Formats: sequence, structure tokens, C-alpha cells
Amino acid sequence: MFKLHVFALTVGMALELFIGKVPGGFDPFLYIKKWIKYLDLALLGKDIILIEPERQRRQGVWLLILALLPFTLLVLFFTMLFWEVSPVLAFIWEAFLSYICLSGHNIYYGSHEVLSSYFEGGLEAANSTWEILFDEEINFSDENDMADRSISYIARRTGDVVLGQALVLFAFGPVVGFAYRIIDLADSLVACNDKRYRYFGYYVARLNHYVNFIPSVFAARLSIFTASLPFNDFDKRNAKYIYMRDSIRGENVNALRTLSAFAGALGLSLENGRVGDMDREIGYKDIKNAAYLMRNSYIVFEICLLILLIIC
Repeated sequence: MFKLHVFALTVGMALELFIGKVPGGFDPFLYIKKWIKYLDLALLGKDIILIEPERQRRQGVWLLILALLPFTLLVLFFTMLFWEVSPVLAFIWEAFLSYICLSGHNIYYGSHEVLSSYFEGGLEAANSTWEILFDEEINFSDENDMADRSISYIARRTGDVVLGQALVLFAFGPVVGFAYRIIDLADSLVACNDKRYRYFGYYVARLNHYVNFIPSVFAARLSIFTASLPFNDFDKRNAKYIYMRDSIRGENVNALRTLSAFAGALGLSLENGRVGDMDREIGYKDIKNAAYLMRNSYIVFEICLLILLIIC
């Protein structure tokens, strides 16, 4: 059963990395995202001035319950059903869940598409491509700002929905992995640094902080290890040094772990000097380098799974 689980995860990771999501294909997280946005309006409303902070926090707990419970139970039901019916069906189901939970392909090729748009139509085209691919509004001020924010995004998401997600899928299975992705999605939509969600998103942010602690450490450490491999042109010593120095600076230490590892490996200062050292000036080429580091780390993890399959 364990060997089949690892094999399913390996297949799901390979499909996601090299093929990616099929345009127009079924993606349950699109519907879950709409559901969370609906719960946001239903529980909090448009005018939050008259709602006491403590009540807003309680409503945030209800959002967590209503976003997590129905979908997680549904995934659990089908997981148990397929294991009961046939190991082959269970294998296909686990591979599919792994495939839809991961986002390495989207981040890797999406960053390249943003660069291509920049070369063809400038910053305005890069902004539009970013909003289409990553579903968030952005406004790059210049090339350096585009590089800084793109690399920071790649590094953060590596810890959340690439390496961190892969670790959770491996260690706890597809059901917990699916729930982990929902928590990350809720955190990205109901962020505490937004005035509207200062209280409403408090428990969402706290839960995401705790569940992402070990995955973020793993993602940062694996990125540092990958940077040390001979086929890479990254700075391993600096990656480890910046990680040890800057990963504890600030409130969101989980995001800072992979961010500091990437900043050190690339020899850059990110987020306006908050992380890393300015060993050289940042440029658009560094976006590709960050994407390569993410992809190579992803492949290293998959190779480890293949070795595990062979020795088991």
C-alpha cells in the first residue's frame, strides 16, 4: 500500500510538472475559490464597520469549517471507496489528487510567459499576463521591480504549493494534502494584512502558519541542497548563510524561509532589501534562474521518490 501511494505521488508529480493543467480542464480549486469568496460575503458582508472584532474572528472560524469540511470529507469518501473497490482505482485517484494539488508547472512556465510578454509589449503586457496566469492584480513599476516581485512569488509558492505541498502529500496522503491546499487557498484570499480581513482572517492565517511550518523548512532546505548540486550555477554557501540569517526576520517566517534560501542562492536582495544581500543588481534573467531552482528542486524530490520505490 505504501509503495502504491509513493508511485501514485510520483506519477502525479511528473504529470503536473511536464504536462501541467489542461486548459479548460476540471480544477476543483477554482470552485473552492468561488465558494470561499461567497462565504466571505455571506459571513462578513460588505460593511464590516458595525461588526465587533471578536465576532469577525468567530465568523472566520466558520469560514474555515465550511471551506474545509465538505470538500475534505468528499475526498475522504472517494479515497476510501476506491481503496475498497480496487487498488488500481485507488492509484489513479491518488495520482489525480497529487496532480491537481501541485502547481509547479504553472509557476515555472507562467514566469517564462511573463518574461515573454515583457519583451514583446513591455511592463503593461507583463502585468496583464501575470493577472491572467496567476489570478492576482499587479503593477510592475520597472524591470527591477518586476524581477524582485516575480522571484519573491516563485520562492514563496515553492514553499506553499510545490515542495511543501509535495511533502504533505507524501507524508500524510491525498486527503490531508487536499485539505492543506484548501487552507493555503483560504489564506491567500482572506489575508490578515488586508484591513478588511484583520480580524476575520486571523484564525485562517494562524492555522496556515502552523500547518506550513514543517513544509516550509523542508522546501527551504531542499532548495539549498539543490543549489549545491554540480549541475547548478547557484551559491550554496550564501544560500545557507542568508537562510540562517534572514529566515527569522519578520512575522511570516514560513514564507521567509524559501524566500531567504532563494535570495542567497541567487545572490540577490529581495523585497526592497528585506531579505538577502545586494551582491549584484537584480535583472530579468534572475526570474528564469529562480524558476530553474524551483523546477530542479522539484525534480530532485521526485528522484528521491523513485529511489525510495526501488529500495522498498
